[in-house]
Amino acid sequence: LDWEYLPPESIQRKETDILLEKTLAQKLQDLNPEIKEEPQRADEVIYQLEKIIHTTQDGIIKANEEFSKWLKGDKTMRYGQNNQDVSIKLIDFDNIQNNTFQITKEYSVKSPSTGKTKRPDIILFVNGIPLVDIETKSPVRESQSWADGASQISDYYESSIPELFASNVFNAATEGKELWYGTTGSNWEEFWEEWKPNESESSFEDIAKRIEGLFNTETVLEMLQWYTIFVTDFGKRIKMIARFPQYEAINLILHRVEENKIKQGLIWHWQGSGKSMLMTLAARRLRLDQKFENPTVIIVVDRIDLDTQISGKFNAASIPNMVPAESRTELANLLKNDTRKIIITTIHKFGEGQGILNKRDNIIVLVDEADRTQEGDLGQYMRNAL
Repeated sequence: LDWEYLPPESIQRKETDILLEKTLAQKLQDLNPEIKEEPQRADEVIYQLEKIIHTTQDGIIKANEEFSKWLKGDKTMRYGQNNQDVSIKLIDFDNIQNNTFQITKEYSVKSPSTGKTKRPDIILFVNGIPLVDIETKSPVRESQSWADGASQISDYYESSIPELFASNVFNAATEGKELWYGTTGSNWEEFWEEWKPNESESSFEDIAKRIEGLFNTETVLEMLQWYTIFVTDFGKRIKMIARFPQYEAINLILHRVEENKIKQGLIWHWQGSGKSMLMTLAARRLRLDQKFENPTVIIVVDRIDLDTQISGKFNAASIPNMVPAESRTELANLLKNDTRKIIITTIHKFGEGQGILNKRDNIIVLVDEADRTQEGDLGQYMRNAL
């Protein structure tokens, strides 16, 4: 799966070191011309990352969210001409072969804050940064399952060695039959999900396919860049990750939009299957992924309460450039003025007789409750407008 194996004894580090600093320093130079000009700048960036790592005792989610901004290239340093801010690239998402992918086992970590030492089973590193912790349990002991590994991470490791999880994208556990994963800070019993394609069975023969699906280098970076979000829920900040059906559906949407041949598609949901989360993640990626050329994404719902619910999801996840259309006139003006944002509207605001509002090709419409409205007049008005 394109991960280079590092025998634990070959890694020169102290148990209190979280990052593979030598690897990270080299990749910072490789990916950032300004750092390559003055290599000592790599040490300055690593110092900033270490500061975040050692604040995890004040809140693991807060530290993880701050570190994720660095991982996604959203942080800057004054390395440009006349001390101008330039974005710092820790990972190359556009050409993933430019990154260094490494895997090791029995990665012993001692926490300076708790004094405790733990030894996670498997760690995946990208450019010297630990992104994934995988706990493995015996497939032949009936008393053990993936849940023991998940519990180990969620209930013990995160509190005992919190520094390891500052840069974490997700955690996973398996006993060779099932493969489950979840985010740092999430209750494994409530929020972990099974990585399981619909047609697959729980078997030794099948687990290899699932491991290849979740842990290939491309998926790990997609989870980091697109499929994990931080949400405010009842005043508490939490981290969420896409379920397998959401990940699969979003990728199918992206493929269809990019291919630009078939202009529509249908996703069937049941109550509680994460439709709002899917729409949030899909809209964000469509807006931010450069290959879609700065589109307008319209979220169309058919009732006021759903409009409020969907808007709440986007606001809770701090999705940028989201605007609710409060009236038929406002929706018409947003489209006539060629607004490049995420627009949330009810289907009823595409009123009769407005004519063509915008003919641009990269307007993408995600319709909630599509079975209710798309065959009647309202659906036709929307098609006429676009």
